[in-house]
Amino acid sequence: NDFQPRLTDFGLAQMTHGLHESQSSLIIGTPLYMSPEQAESRDDVGPGSDVFGLGAILYHLLTGVAPFAARNYAAVLLRLREESPVPVSALRGEVDVDLETVCLKCLQRDPADRYLSAGDLADDLHRCRNRQPIFGRRLSLLQRVRRWSLQSARINEATILIVVLAFIRLLFGPGALIMALASQDVSVTRPEMLEIFLANVLFIMPNDLWTIWAARRNHINRSPARLYWIGLGASVVGCVFMILISMGIAPASEWYRRSLGARILVFGLMAMIFYAQTMGWYFSDWYRVQSSRPQIWRRNLKLLLLSIPVLVAITIPSVRYLTRQSEAPLLAGPAQSIQLDGVDDLLSVDNVGFEANAPLTLEAWIQPDRSHRGTIASHGPIAMTVIAAGEGNRFRVHVSASAEQVYHLDAKVVFGLNRWTHVAITYNGAEIRMYVNGQLQEMDISVYELGNDRVTPNRTLPNPFVIEDLWPGSQFVVGNIRHTDLDPHFQFSGRIGELRLSRSVYYDEEFQPEPNLTVVPDTALLLHLRDGLDQIPDATGRYTASLHQ
Repeated sequence: NDFQPRLTDFGLAQMTHGLHESQSSLIIGTPLYMSPEQAESRDDVGPGSDVFGLGAILYHLLTGVAPFAARNYAAVLLRLREESPVPVSALRGEVDVDLETVCLKCLQRDPADRYLSAGDLADDLHRCRNRQPIFGRRLSLLQRVRRWSLQSARINEATILIVVLAFIRLLFGPGALIMALASQDVSVTRPEMLEIFLANVLFIMPNDLWTIWAARRNHINRSPARLYWIGLGASVVGCVFMILISMGIAPASEWYRRSLGARILVFGLMAMIFYAQTMGWYFSDWYRVQSSRPQIWRRNLKLLLLSIPVLVAITIPSVRYLTRQSEAPLLAGPAQSIQLDGVDDLLSVDNVGFEANAPLTLEAWIQPDRSHRGTIASHGPIAMTVIAAGEGNRFRVHVSASAEQVYHLDAKVVFGLNRWTHVAITYNGAEIRMYVNGQLQEMDISVYELGNDRVTPNRTLPNPFVIEDLWPGSQFVVGNIRHTDLDPHFQFSGRIGELRLSRSVYYDEEFQPEPNLTVVPDTALLLHLRDGLDQIPDATGRYTASLHQ
């Protein structure tokens, strides 16, 4: 009680070693406890600067070292401008957490993040002493990331990121093309290969080379402001365009149009690379690092550009899904069905002969539970399947024209998962038609050659279209493609309710599907599929379907 504390220049009070022994001690003693705005002679010096100085003294008392100690005046200013102090707990683990929080809050680079007055600081120190909750809280993760991103070292790191990503894209296109050509499972025609090559040479490579040049110019801070905005905007546009291609909205080369999985994988990955590049441009903004005057419009514009790809990636699939659900009728479907697991479940019916060039109608109620390739039913040279298409499935029919050539007939409509869908095909001896929920479908036709492992798109069916019986007396199989040894092959995953084979063109115009199919005079096979049965009798009394699991 006999002593009255006085606050003086902490640096001048101890000039015994290190920084204080230089000839300019009277000048550089103070910067050890100066606020960044005071050391840089900025206009926002005020009460917050005093709070910073008090925090620096508190930090020195707690740890034994000044928060921004360095060898010389210039190094002190550099640390003030670019670094944050080492946490007190890293130097003195026994210091109370709340006291460390109070101290570090005083040392925030932005005056708005410190205590508003010395009185507020004193109140929190009293709360620490009395073990009461303090008002100053630790910075959130978002705040810490923002402080980290304001360091000028981020410019160098962000530039390296942009350049590396551009180089990856430069190699990605030719590399993917070489892998496609070398793969035994991928068939690329010469026109498709030329189309992909020209797209890389004329569009992707020039963009990547320009990006590398612009990033380097921005790194050395010798580019006009508009170059930064062009680079940021170009990355956003590239990301959005890649997203649209992966969703099938923007055009792609012919091979990617018919190869859904490759399109989603390649262009989805490219979209992520472009978005990472966008983040690189965001962090490489010199103005946000060097300027103490925040520009709200600049920050909001950059945040808007960052959010555009995310909004596109979320909004378009949602709108497409809701639109498709609202336009497509919600059909009740059959009351009972059988669940196939997509791994090893299938049913077979022996000796359902295929009659070459004879009319037929093959239909089924299905409810796929995942988007993949699976076979609903196969009858002789004909197989009804579903294939993955975006957020749902498409209806496909395989027709074997010979032992080495298969026609792929794809309906253009996409139907959702976990909802009943009626699919049907009719053949009148010369023409084949496809129906989804009773609606006649336009067909994309391609031919797959087994010997050459090649798919030729944009084909037309012969007129008349003659379907021959390639496997006389073959099994009728539900849940996979025709395979004599019953090994799983393109398994269907989901529910199948009703399945009917008619020896006539039962549908010659659009129709309303019946939820429960019945036996009619030309019915050759009708299965009311049910869970829990190993043997399912055919409603016509001719056959029995055996369940294999």
